[in-house]
Amino acid sequence: MRPRNTMNWLEKENNLYVKGVDNIQDYLFWYLGKLKSHVRNKAKLEGSNAEGYRFEEILTFCSRYIENIETRWNQPGRVDDEPIGDIQTGSRVTELFPRVGKPVGGSSYYTLTPIEKLQAHRHILTNCPIVDDYLKQFRSITQNQMRRGQRSASEIDKKVHKEFAHWFRNRVSFRTKIDVCIELVFNNKSNWMLYRVYICNNLDNIDGPDKDVLISLAHGPYDKVKRFTAFNVNGFKFRTLERDNLLKTQNSGVFGMFGTQSYSNNSDTQMRFGGVPYYERLIDIIVLSYDGFIVPMFKCEWANTTNPRGIKIDKMDFTSINFVRLLHTEEHEDNEPYIQASEAQMVFYVDDKNEQGWSIPVHLKPRELYVMGGNDEMMTPIEPYPSQNLEQICSNDEPGTSVANDNNN
Repeated sequence: MRPRNTMNWLEKENNLYVKGVDNIQDYLFWYLGKLKSHVRNKAKLEGSNAEGYRFEEILTFCSRYIENIETRWNQPGRVDDEPIGDIQTGSRVTELFPRVGKPVGGSSYYTLTPIEKLQAHRHILTNCPIVDDYLKQFRSITQNQMRRGQRSASEIDKKVHKEFAHWFRNRVSFRTKIDVCIELVFNNKSNWMLYRVYICNNLDNIDGPDKDVLISLAHGPYDKVKRFTAFNVNGFKFRTLERDNLLKTQNSGVFGMFGTQSYSNNSDTQMRFGGVPYYERLIDIIVLSYDGFIVPMFKCEWANTTNPRGIKIDKMDFTSINFVRLLHTEEHEDNEPYIQASEAQMVFYVDDKNEQGWSIPVHLKPRELYVMGGNDEMMTPIEPYPSQNLEQICSNDEPGTSVANDNNN
């Protein structure tokens, strides 16, 4: 084997892999080590390599046509976050609320308090695309109803944040009752029957799929939810802080970038909108159940990253977070402790030894994502190789197969 030819072959056959390697020599040494592992008889090196390579190719070929058997090509990842089952029906529901993540371990049932239910439900409403028009409509109504001296952006946002969920329920409510009397005539005898009919308001001009979702959102989630202590999503395994305290590993750090309307203080009238980084610690995992779909939610302790006393960046560009001063700690309906599980990314908090109460977040990447290289980094998941069907490949209707049969005859 000549190194120059081997390197040229590696550059051609493994171009995708070589892009992620700084030096081709590193990959060459790795490949030579792989060939060395095929050696079973040191007196016959070339034969051992040829035999080992042939066996590996045969096993690889056969494993791609075997179904319902775990192989190196279809084995689950280190963090299995594929959803179980398919409760959600309808393409529109799947588009708006796709099934994401997978709970780990046992579950328990928990009844949400009215404040917790409102907080979680409000986050779903304000982040659903089909509710945006209703949100703009209520904002316009609120602005017209308020006095001129109170029409500041901050006051309008506060009222919209507080009252939108209740207004939306009444605006898109299926609880409107109409009593209808119907006369039934049978054998010249008339009987009057009273029927109570429930109709939908203001949904006549909306398509069927959106109408069903809006009705479910207007009705709100059920009071009883499933509670978990661990959840796999986005390639990470999250655990609650209470469970983390019993272990030596840390999986409760959460990071999210949200488009937030913010003000410096209560008297500030200049609204600032942009991507605000939020650092949290996971304290609870629940699954909200609506009529027709479910949404996994994370309840977190939020560090006050909108205030210099809660976040700072030192001269070395290290970000420090202070979890002594938290946001949304009190049981108040205006607080927002919940986020969707699909919005969570994992961080690892390292305690600062020099300053007590401060932690340095370290952003993590899923193990099964790799950088493709180039100017712009792109994280690409490693998907299992799909099983193939030999009957379709070796079908007699294909031209190549019929020609081979003709040659045999």
